[in-house]
Amino acid sequence: MTKLNNRIRQVRKSKGLTQAQLARLVGSTAATISRLETTDMTLSTRWVERLGNALGISPGDLLITPNHIVHVPHLGVFDDTGIVQNHAASPHAFAPLQLLFENTLGARLSVDLGPYKANDFVVARLVPYEQLRLLIGKDCLFRAPTGAIWLRKLIAIKDEILTLEDSTPYASFFPFSHFDWVGVLVFSIRAANEG
Repeated sequence: MTKLNNRIRQVRKSKGLTQAQLARLVGSTAATISRLETTDMTLSTRWVERLGNALGISPGDLLITPNHIVHVPHLGVFDDTGIVQNHAASPHAFAPLQLLFENTLGARLSVDLGPYKANDFVVARLVPYEQLRLLIGKDCLFRAPTGAIWLRKLIAIKDEILTLEDSTPYASFFPFSHFDWVGVLVFSIRAANEG
């Protein structure tokens, strides 16, 4: 399997950290950090998130565009309500973005929505329901049984009820069973000519 190149070493050194110091920040070992930096170990979306958080940068900034092709399924385009409107166009559509991640989905925004700008491409990693409590305060994609896909922030979980916040000042409440899947946003990509 071809490995995904990354900028972990470059960013770590720019922050003045040793491999051992970064390892402590992410709860790992210096040997593991070395393996991730040299691509001797597969860089998963979970590692990208952990390292990005520890280094104080967007997880996507750790990646270098690969020369190989692994497609990220493209869900469609979010509108100003934070709902994908054209997801039924092609069930086999793939984003022009190509990454080496499993259980990863993406969508493009048609308008500015919260911290995201029109034409940003957001990438999410699917998360099992038993891990949802770890996502409180994070932006996520939620797919309802109707096929609607929402971009919302997970605010709280109580008695199997999810509290979600959209781009308005209002929150909505939903039972776990209301969603087919949930994916946490791990990074967004903005075109070079965008603000």
